[in-house]
Amino acid sequence: MDFSEVSTLTAEADELLGKLLEEALGLLRNFDTSSPETLEETIRRREEILERFLKLEGRIAILEERAKGDELNRLKALRESRAVLAGRIQETDSLVIALAREQLSVIKGDLAALTQGRRALYAYEGRPSGRSHTVNDSA
Repeated sequence: MDFSEVSTLTAEADELLGKLLEEALGLLRNFDTSSPETLEETIRRREEILERFLKLEGRIAILEERAKGDELNRLKALRESRAVLAGRIQETDSLVIALAREQLSVIKGDLAALTQGRRALYAYEGRPSGRSHTVNDSA
């Protein structure tokens, strides 16, 4: 096995994980100010990076199966360092998900308050058209 090939692949995988971490941290930093379009673009970029990373991981796994002795130990160490980085990405993503759930909860509360306010307004002022609709009105 050519360990330089493995080193190149693992370096590429590490670089892609670094990009994923940058994207995750950027999303966390800008979550409150990002537009839906910006969030969609970020997610699209992350999906592309992840697809490339998973392809590399597949190639590395094949090489790991062929590795023996020192080479196998080095590959395992490299895999463990990537696992640590992947863990940081997951932690950051968990924070973003928590923020999104919190924001969704606030939005649901705001919508409920608006609905209640609209009902109160209708109670005081009547229906928006100025009169109520009944079955007899349409006959």
